[in-house]
Amino acid sequence: MESTLGTDVPSAQHVHLVLGGCSPEDAEAVLVSLDRWFPSERGVTVPSTRHLAAHPTVWTVMVDTSHLPDEVDPVALEESVIVNMQGGPRAVGRLRSTLSRAFEVSDDGTASGDQEVDVQLQLRSG
Repeated sequence: MESTLGTDVPSAQHVHLVLGGCSPEDAEAVLVSLDRWFPSERGVTVPSTRHLAAHPTVWTVMVDTSHLPDEVDPVALEESVIVNMQGGPRAVGRLRSTLSRAFEVSDDGTASGDQEVDVQLQLRSG
């Protein structure tokens, strides 16, 4: 029997992130940093933020945490960025640890399920 699961199915090492509550420029700074720290075949698609209307916008990305970066430099933000992460506890913990090396991170809430956790963080310049 052939598997119906495609290669795009997240593994236990993947974390889904939703960025919001921030300017397009700050979202771009976070997304570009994630792409540098967690390179993949697909990469992080960094949308152009130059021509967005003045209405609320969110950005989403899937990050593979199977290889952690050796070097993480502080990232400058104009304001705070709200990040919602969803994934396995270990993968979310690894990503949170990396983010805390580049940003000032505060926890805004956590919900744990059977095999995954939802975490809301607030990032500020590191």
